[in-house]
Amino acid sequence: MSTFRSRDFSSTPSDTIERKAINPAGRLGSLYDGCRDRIIHETHPNCQEEWLQSSEPVECKVINGNMDLNFNILQSIDIQQELRLSLLLKMTKRSGIAEIICYPHRIDHYTRFFYYSWTGDKQQLLENGMHVLKNMKIWNPALNATHMITSITFGIDTLVVLQLPSEDTAVNKIDRILEKIRDELLRDKNSILKLTPEDNDLLEKTFNTKVYSNISSLTSLAKVSDVFSQINKIKMNSCCRYPLSYTLQLVTKLCPSDSRTSMTLSHPLQMKKADQFKFLSSLLQEKLEQFLLQLRNPIQYVDASLNESIPKLFCGHLSSKLNKANIQWLSLKNKYRNNIQQFSKLIIDARSGLGKSFTIDRALRDNVQRTMKNDINKLIWNVNELEKKGHLITGLHQQQFKYWNTAEYNIGKSNDIKTIERMLISNDRRRRIICSSDNLNENNPSKLVDLRRTLFEKYKSNPELHLIYADFSYTSFQLHDMMVLSLDKNDDSENHSMQRASSAVSVLQTSLILPSSPSPLLTNDETINILLLGETGVGKSTFINAFANYLIFHSFEQAESNEPVVIIPVSFIITIGDNFEERIIKFGEVDCFNNENFNIFGQSVTQHCKSYVFALNNGDSRKVRIIDSPGFGDTRGHDQDDRNMEHTLQYINNLTHLNAICFLLKPNASQLSFSFRTCLSQLFSLLGPTARNNIIFCFTNARSTFYKPGNTASLLKNILASISMSDISLKKENTFCFDSESFRYLVALQNEVPFTDEEKQKYDRSWSTSVNESHRLIDYIDKELTVYRIENEWQSIKHAQFEISYMIRPILEAMRNILRNIILCKKNISNQFIELNSKPLHFTATRCRSCKDSLQQVGQFCILSTCPHEIQNECFMCTCTIDQHVPINYILDHKCSNFSSSDLQNRMINILNKLCHASVELAYFLISTTCSTKDDPFLNALVEMIVEETYICEIQTTNDFNKQLVQELSKLESQYEQQMSKMKSTNENIDLPAIEKLIMNISEYSIIRVQMTAVKKGRQMMIEEYEYEVQKI
Repeated sequence: MSTFRSRDFSSTPSDTIERKAINPAGRLGSLYDGCRDRIIHETHPNCQEEWLQSSEPVECKVINGNMDLNFNILQSIDIQQELRLSLLLKMTKRSGIAEIICYPHRIDHYTRFFYYSWTGDKQQLLENGMHVLKNMKIWNPALNATHMITSITFGIDTLVVLQLPSEDTAVNKIDRILEKIRDELLRDKNSILKLTPEDNDLLEKTFNTKVYSNISSLTSLAKVSDVFSQINKIKMNSCCRYPLSYTLQLVTKLCPSDSRTSMTLSHPLQMKKADQFKFLSSLLQEKLEQFLLQLRNPIQYVDASLNESIPKLFCGHLSSKLNKANIQWLSLKNKYRNNIQQFSKLIIDARSGLGKSFTIDRALRDNVQRTMKNDINKLIWNVNELEKKGHLITGLHQQQFKYWNTAEYNIGKSNDIKTIERMLISNDRRRRIICSSDNLNENNPSKLVDLRRTLFEKYKSNPELHLIYADFSYTSFQLHDMMVLSLDKNDDSENHSMQRASSAVSVLQTSLILPSSPSPLLTNDETINILLLGETGVGKSTFINAFANYLIFHSFEQAESNEPVVIIPVSFIITIGDNFEERIIKFGEVDCFNNENFNIFGQSVTQHCKSYVFALNNGDSRKVRIIDSPGFGDTRGHDQDDRNMEHTLQYINNLTHLNAICFLLKPNASQLSFSFRTCLSQLFSLLGPTARNNIIFCFTNARSTFYKPGNTASLLKNILASISMSDISLKKENTFCFDSESFRYLVALQNEVPFTDEEKQKYDRSWSTSVNESHRLIDYIDKELTVYRIENEWQSIKHAQFEISYMIRPILEAMRNILRNIILCKKNISNQFIELNSKPLHFTATRCRSCKDSLQQVGQFCILSTCPHEIQNECFMCTCTIDQHVPINYILDHKCSNFSSSDLQNRMINILNKLCHASVELAYFLISTTCSTKDDPFLNALVEMIVEETYICEIQTTNDFNKQLVQELSKLESQYEQQMSKMKSTNENIDLPAIEKLIMNISEYSIIRVQMTAVKKGRQMMIEEYEYEVQKI
């Protein structure tokens, strides 16, 4: 029964606490764990309630963000101090408006928080607390209940976060709009928000807008006007109520004093827990909160900077510097996580009456905390320096300068200034190169400004010039003054700089050997490699089919009179006749590799990378290889996109070079998906920054836009600018527009579809235009683009991750075989040592975890032979699920050999220990740098190996050698886990160069090298397996 009355529930203030309803699941009578600030029992007893009318107070304010270490947004939106601590220490779920603590973007002086709170009705218990307690059917002591919800205030609690553009004029205008909205909402509780077109245009300039609220329907909105329009609708709907805050009472104070004894006897554990509940002193809470904010705020600032703002500013440059900062941040984040766990336990103990407050105060004064703050300060300084460099790079790009980090190239001490000049300029009279460093820029900033302005003015007069900034900040080469390098001796200003450069020869300590640009190493493979990327459904496969026909046939008439080249099966619908009858057109043989999947709409038709090689018909002896990749924007979600992109990166990681990276798009697109941004980011997590110069854009179905990019051009420019990749040019030279309808026409002819003469003329014109674009594309790639050499060993975390993943099986198989031979050595059996050989597989193969292969006897040991399973969409060898199959590149061959040495056993033990420690380091690096999983792949594979050997012992009960091997592998597992625990506890820094050196050192062991050779050969065979060479007509 419900009634509306106007009286307070009887309680004393000390027995009652208020909590903002960050979890909307609370009901009257719900139990609450005050120690952790959690609703722990969402059901409520059958009890009477009453409703209190509200005066509907409104709170509305605009909060300016800042980078102050003590900035406390939770306090600004009226979350109670005890609850703030619980949120900061992750003791309660961060949901509702409290989810603001997880805001993923950087908070600075361009951030604005618009907070709106409106209070509606209040619901509270009508009957006495003793009746409520007796109504509780189950009061489990394990629930840790200290309080009960005795009243709920309903209303609206909303926080809108906006990032303002970095233009002072726009910032001031947007601030005035937000203040106007605030004043209007405070003045009239039922006001309908009215914004002028100019207001809306200004608010459109904000970005990263995010809404946090106790009402889930508001959190999906992205505009301020939409938020408050929806709020007005909610306020007018009296049937919808959303918890705003809870009033909580200690359960021990709910029963009358004369019944207290009986309740204690009937529920001793429950009453004891509630009795022991206590708050920390306000002074200690404030001290702890400030400490946590001074750790958390800079860590979030660094996180957003390293993962969002700085990569955009860097435009793909200085990846090694960014990687190093990321590694420092990961180490610091682990320490912070340990801190959170430590203090959350201390707080829970103190609130539960099990611990003392002084232990918290003592922990705050710990040396570890002071050291951590010092580490944070160092990292912030490093991040700020990186950001300054990022702004320099962005400014250079805006003035048409290319950025060169000289540390990415070879450095030698034997060359003089003439060598530097020759290598940098490389006889290119168009080049104007500013040579400088951070120290020189800081000491004389006006000089750099003058040099940049002078050269930029020359560029505007002569756009053929190539402006370059060569950064000497990260090399041992001591540049003593800024200089401009140029072959144009008639240029006075540049000539003067050259003279100064020549006079500085005597003071140069080291010399720098730089190629003119990222010049390729000459290889025998001169095939033009083009990586094709595009969204699912954009028509990559159709484009490749059409492109092959454009290159192979010399004329439209020749194409009509021959069967079209269909290297990828096609399927499409065409309408014919006056009644527009639909007809399905299919052509081409079914892909024997199951690379094409036409069955599920929205899923990428191309299942994995495959390359198609064409001979040029213009007399050039070289060939073109187009690499078709799975589409991004797959309907199976971002995880599938990530898997597709990971596969693509692994595929191109096996190539020697790329000539072009082609993004295939449709003209007049209404939007470019988030997957497009992700694709760019992931692509350059592997490739170096110079690969950005090799990006080209192709548009399909462009006849409808008169062979222009249409609306997609502006979308593309905006998205590139938003992620600070505006140096990726979008202009006529690197943009190509095609129309695949002429190819569809050729296929339809083979299906005996009739066409009118007018339609044939239309397709003839389409064919001619597309053929011309094809030849222009090949000429541009051949003559204007510099080959990007993947084999130049570009350092990146992604490359290291790939190399480690390839080494997991070789290292573990090496350790297992070493253990076999150690066992034999201990038993003085030297004529049956097991030698390990490997044989690469020429097809994409897996090993099934569930299927047990046959046993073979090798000397004293039984060894399970590996039967490769060929798998595409399903396994050809068994009916086990796909997730039971592990990819393999090679199979092992074991044989006995006679070998003896005086210290063989000690050497094997030494190698085993080194491999074990190396495995720990490689796994630690892999886990720390991979966002998708925290599983240890080395440990998982080692455990699986033990399971395999245990299975052998079960079916070969008389074999003691395999039983000893199981024991030794188990010891190795313990050794591995101990070393990993030690590494995690010390939070060792992950150094990318050290990891690469470790990979190199481990690869030198012959037992590893023989397997890695097979791995590389298998990867090369995999490329050859999925390569189709188009025969010339």
